[in-house]
Parts: sequence; structure tokens; C-alpha cells
Amino acid sequence: VNNQSSVAPNIVASPEDAFGQLWSEALRKSERTTINQPFMWRTLLKRMDRCSSAEDVCRVIDDTMEEFQRFRGSDTSWGKLRNHYLKPAIKVLLSFNDAIAETAASFPNVPGGKAIFVAFGVLLQATQGVSAYCEALITLFEELNLFLESLRPRLQVPSSLGSASKTIAITILAHLLDILVHATNILSKRPWLGRLGLYGRALLKDTTMQEALSRLRALTDLEVRAMTGEISMNTSQLLSELQTLNQGRSIYLGVLAFGGQSVLNSALYCSHCIRQREYREKVDASRIFDRLGPVSRADIDSQSPEGCMNGTRVKLLKDLNSWSHERNAPRIYWLNGMAGTGKSAVARSFCKKLQRDNLLGGSFFCSRGGSVEEGDVQRIIPTLAASLATHDATFNRRLLAELHGQPFSVHWNLALQIERLLMRPLSSIERNSSMRVLVIDALDECFDEAATGDLLLRLVKVTRVLPVKFFLTSRPEPHIRQQLDDLDPPLTVVLRLHDIEQDVVKADISLYVAHGLRKMREPHFPHKWPLKEDISTLTRLSGKLFIYAFTALQYLRKDPMGRLPNLTGKTVTAGRPLTQPLDDIYNLILSESMDRFQYETEEIDLTRRVLATIVALREPITVESLGKLLRITPSQLRMSLARLHAVIYVPVRDDSGVLSTFHASFSDFLTQLPRTPESLVPYITKRHTRLATACIEMLQSDDLHFNLSQATSSYVPNTEQKLAHIHGGMRYSCLNWSSHFTTAVFREAPNRSLSRMLCRLIIGPRFLFWLEALSTLGMMEQAINILRHFRSDVDYAWKGIPIIPPRLFTFMAAALDFVIYFCPALSQSAPHIYISALYLCDKGSIISKCCFPYFLKRSISVLHHEIFGNDK
Repeated sequence: VNNQSSVAPNIVASPEDAFGQLWSEALRKSERTTINQPFMWRTLLKRMDRCSSAEDVCRVIDDTMEEFQRFRGSDTSWGKLRNHYLKPAIKVLLSFNDAIAETAASFPNVPGGKAIFVAFGVLLQATQGVSAYCEALITLFEELNLFLESLRPRLQVPSSLGSASKTIAITILAHLLDILVHATNILSKRPWLGRLGLYGRALLKDTTMQEALSRLRALTDLEVRAMTGEISMNTSQLLSELQTLNQGRSIYLGVLAFGGQSVLNSALYCSHCIRQREYREKVDASRIFDRLGPVSRADIDSQSPEGCMNGTRVKLLKDLNSWSHERNAPRIYWLNGMAGTGKSAVARSFCKKLQRDNLLGGSFFCSRGGSVEEGDVQRIIPTLAASLATHDATFNRRLLAELHGQPFSVHWNLALQIERLLMRPLSSIERNSSMRVLVIDALDECFDEAATGDLLLRLVKVTRVLPVKFFLTSRPEPHIRQQLDDLDPPLTVVLRLHDIEQDVVKADISLYVAHGLRKMREPHFPHKWPLKEDISTLTRLSGKLFIYAFTALQYLRKDPMGRLPNLTGKTVTAGRPLTQPLDDIYNLILSESMDRFQYETEEIDLTRRVLATIVALREPITVESLGKLLRITPSQLRMSLARLHAVIYVPVRDDSGVLSTFHASFSDFLTQLPRTPESLVPYITKRHTRLATACIEMLQSDDLHFNLSQATSSYVPNTEQKLAHIHGGMRYSCLNWSSHFTTAVFREAPNRSLSRMLCRLIIGPRFLFWLEALSTLGMMEQAINILRHFRSDVDYAWKGIPIIPPRLFTFMAAALDFVIYFCPALSQSAPHIYISALYLCDKGSIISKCCFPYFLKRSISVLHHEIFGNDK
């Protein structure tokens, strides 16, 4: 054994490495032996390769043993061998299996890795279930198990193995392999069938095997003595080292007492200095940020916690979330909409989501109803910069450095604010990092419109190079639309809340109303309160206005059961508690749009006229059509409504899309006199008179004339020839002059001049021109309805009133009979109004007397011109 000490491996760092080196040396000792691998060996090796635990190995051997009746799991000898000796040995070997497999790969002639377990299986099969043979194997595995159990804890600290114990361990491992190889060779030299009993006896009586087992015991005893000697030597060495340490202990303690105190004092002083410096830096940073003057009341954390109710605005919030996470998305998202559509609720919900995702850089909720600072556009950038500094450490350091060099001044203009508070500090932010979002809500609430426009202009210019995004909300006011409406799509997303599909908004408001009403339920309320019909009615009344739904719920809280019928009945009878919040909003919008310090008197007058006209229209019309009706240009009309986009929908094109109020509540606000703003009362109370006048003047203009249709033949129906286009102003006047006239006279005030205008228009040839226009429009049947309603209204209210000339009554009655009689023909062909209907009507009728002379004079004039030319 001593002669083999030279092969002992070096000290290694881990148990696996230590065992690997021991195993490698053992394999070298056993390499001289060659193992025959019959079919049985190869089969077991293939099955063992899939095993990963001692139980897996034993299960494979169990399956093999089941071929022999007496070696089942219930057999006492097999159970003892399996559970007490074989399985523990396998567990130890499996813990070092990687080392076994890696080392054995270099020695193909000896069993390594899981092949050693195959050798166990071969030996067990050789006993053929004879208990006596099993006892012989127990002796072998008992020795193996005892050795491995003693070796495993020592390998946990590889340095604990001395040179002698390492050499002995290698010898024992090699000897164990020799025993397994020898036992397997005994098996391989004998046939399997019919002679296994001879093998079992040979295994027990084999001299080499008996000597091997005896030598294994001797080696084990020798290992114990070697370990004892090494432990004794290590103990002596340790005592010597401890004595040396004790001699230096007193010196060390003295040095430690002095030096330790000195080090401790130094450490305490350094810690104190660091704390002082951090405190000064914190104070300096706090003073710097205080000089920025952030408006804390404008931050999201100071706002109402109420955002969008769960289940509402789902798609919109999902789209916003995707935009905030998409790095290549446009840098600006502008959410606009009229007052009351829920922009701020969306902004609050979005801010909370950004906070949860750690993407919120800062927020500023503008408000004129709060402090002055909340409406000051000059405070937005400093507030956002201070907020961003609390969320991003890199930006914080760069901003502090920037402000140390150039202290902030309240007199900085917006250009300097953006450059020094955003652009320079943000230049250090990594481009591949997540983009934070800066939120500015209700930009239209800022007092200085010019400064607001300037802020947007400058942000648009620099946003391409800033590693942040901006989420903006506002009403569609001119100074904001001017900067954001026509930007390139790659730079800006524009979403108009009022353009979202009615069905989507309706579903959201219905959910909101239902939730609000159910929260008001009391135990004594009817079981089905609120009814589905009540929820549907409130949803319909709200239109696209969340503010209406919100206001209605606030109104109902005082007395839910008593007040609900006031809102859901055929006529809404709710009074000022319901309307006041809406009135406050509308009054604010109107006061801004007609500020006499910003607009000329003529401009304000036009705005009032246009507003009164829009709420009086019987049907919405285009910008171009209303311009023609009021005799103003489309650009003048647009300018008059520039500040009213929050309550009036103004289409992009002049010739398509129609003007309309966003919500019926605005029309109610203007037309219900107790609520009507005082400056608008003269215009609202005369709105139908003005429109009736405009319609009559349109019909009296040269735009309505003989052969308006430009039909080329009376033999061809209207539908089969190209007729002239009739503009929207003329179309509206043809269809609605009667309605506005009767409303003006009946509801507003008797008006003799308006009656005389109508007499001059309708009594004469223009009556026929009007019919030609309706025939050209394909709306001849409407003439019957118009004349019938005019006659019934006059018969009901105004017959005998002096301001309505009797001649007008007579003519309108005859006109109705004329149209009813000839309507089928006139619907088919416009020219037949003159060549058939006028010619065939009773020559004594007022229609013939008032219209025929015009065409007789026209015929004589044409005939004279053809004969004499211009010679009078």
C-alpha cells in the first residue's frame, strides 16, 4: 500500500471532484481486467441508463428478479439485501454518478457510471433466488456499503483526506471493482440455462472470491488505522498552531484596543461626514426643486380618485396602454372632446395605470376653478420636470447639475424652460430604456391661450428627439387645434371622444347609470328598482355626455324614487338642481367665445346670430349651406364658431358633414328662457323670425327662377335627364320656410313685415318656381305637406288676425288644391308645371290670375325680340 502512495491525487475543491480523482485512480488499477459483455449485460446497461435515483436502479433489478419466483419483494432475504445493503450503496454511488461516468469514459474495459449497477444486477441474477447465495452477496454489499458511508462525509471536506487514507481508499475502490469483475467473469464463463446453481456454489466456494472478501476487510481495517494516525497528527499540528496564536493574542488585543478604537472613531467620523454631505445634497436638491415651484395641487395624487368606472372605456384605455408601452408609437397622444365627455376621467385612469407600470413621468391637471397656478401655462414644464426627477435617478442628477450651473428663474420663457428643464437633462437618458409619459390634462383650462399655443408649438418641435411621450387632453379650442390638428400621423395620435361610435359610448354610459342607481337602493325600495326602462331612458338622454349622466345621478341622490320620474317621464320636469352644473359649464364656454375684450362687436353679434340659427334649424345642414342661408362666407361662419367647438360640432369640410350641437342639453340651455344667457335673449327669442326671413329672402333671390331645373325636354322624365344641382341653402329654404314662418308669428311675435314678405313671395310666379325646385329635388310630395300644415296652422291660430292678409289665405288654399291635383305629373316632369298644370288649371282661379300674366308677358317679350331684335 505504501508503495502506491505516489499515485494519490492532489487536493481538490469539491466532493465530486475528490471522488472523481479517487475513482479515476481505482479504474487505472482495474483496467488490466477485461469484461465480456453478453446480451444480458447490454440489456441491463440500456435500462440502467434511464435511472436517476437509487429506487429507479432497485426497481430495474426488482423487475429482473421477478423472473425468479423466490426473489420477489416479499422475500425476506431479498428484502434484506435490497433495502439494507444494496439500496444505500447505490444512493452513495449515485451522488457521485457524474464523476463516475466522466472518469469511466476513459476506461472502456471496466464498468463505470451506471454500469456498476449493471454489475450488481448480473450478480443478483446469478444467484437464481437461492437464499444461501443471497447471503454471500449480502457480505459483499455490506462491505461496500460500510466503506462508501464512511467515505462520503470525508469527501465533503476533501482536505480531511490524508495521503495514506487517500491511497487506501483508491485501493479499496479498485478492489471492489475487481470483486465485481471477478464475479461477472465467473458468470460469463458458464451457460445460463440449467447450471445457475453451479454458479451460485462456485461464487460461494471460489477461492479468489473468498480471498478478495478477506482482503477487503483487511483494507478496511487498515484504512481505519490510517485515519486514526492522520487525525492524531492533525490534532498535534492544530494544538501547536493554537499555542502560537495564544502567544500573539495579548499583543493582538493591545493593538486591537488601540487600533480598533482609532478605526472605530475614524469610521464614525466618516459616517458622520457622509450623512452631513447627503443631508446637504438633499437640502440643496430640495431648495433647487422648490425654486422650480412645482404645483402639487396639479399632480395626479391631488386629484379626485374617481376615474373611469370598471367596465367602461375598456377599448380606449387598452389602446392607451398599448401606446404607452410601444416604443415606436407616436410621441404625442391628443384626446379631445366637448365638455362633459369624460376626458379628465380617462386621464386619471390612465395616470393610475402608468403609475402601476412605473411609466408615469409627471402630470399636470390644469384647472381654472382651482388656484391660479393650476391655470398658469408657465408652471407646467417646471412641475413636470420636478416630478420626472423623482421618478428617474439619471434625470435627477442631470437636472440638478443643470440647475447648479444655471439657477431656475420664474422669468424663463417657455423656450428656456423646455431646453434647460427637459431637453438637456433628458439627453442623458438611454434611448433603449422605457419611455416615461408626461400627462397634461385640460389644456384649454389655461388662462393664456397664446402661451398655451406657444407651449404646444415648441413641444411638437422637440418631441421627436426627447425620450418621453406626452398625453394631452383638451376641448377642441382653436389655439390648440391649430398646433395639433394637422400633424403627421407618425408624430401624433388624435382621438376625438365625441367621434367614438354611439353604441360604444351608449354601453359605457348604460353601465355607469345602472351602477349609480343600484348604489342608491334602500331596503324599502321596490324589488325591481331601478327598472331597465329607467336605465335606458337616462342612457338615451345622456347621449355621449358622461357629464349629463353624472349630473343626473347627483340630482337623484336626494330622493331617488321621487325624482327618477322627473327624468324618465315623457317630459323632463327636473329643475335647477339638475341643470345648474351643466349651465355653469355652458356659461363658461359662451363667456370665453364672446369676450368683448378679445372680439369686435360685429364678431360677437355674428356668433350670437349663428348660435341662435343652429339651435333653431329644423334639420342640420353643411357649413356651406348655412353660409348661403345667412349670406356669409364659410370662413366667416367658421370664425364665428371657432371658440364653440366644445359644444358645436363643426365638420372639417364645408360641403359635407353637418353642423349640430353635441348634446340636446345645450339647445335646452339656450332656448329655455330662465336659463338663457342675458346677452343671447334677443337673438334666441327672434330665432325663427330671423330664419323665416332668411328662407323667404333666399326664395326671392335670383337663385330661384324659371327653368331652374335646366330640363332639356318635357317628353323625358326627370329621372332620365340630367337636372341642375340645387345648393343646400335653397333646398333648406324650399322645405322649411313655412315652418319657421308659422313658428315666428305664433310663438315669437306678430310680424306684419314678415307677412308682407311672404305675400310678395308666394302670390305670383315664384310659387311655380318653388314647385319646380321641389320637383327637381324629387320632393314634390313635400309641397302638399308644407301647404297643408301652413293652412291648418293659420286656420287654428291666425285666421282673422289683421296681420295675415285675406288674399294670402285664399291663395294658399288654392295652391294646396293645385298641387294635390297635379302632383303625379309634376313629380315626373318639372317642365309640365308650366306647359300642362298652369295651362290646364281653371282660368278663373287665383293661381291662373296671379301666375299666367307673367308667362304671357314673357312670351310676348320673346316673340318681339325674335322679330324686331333690340329695336324697341
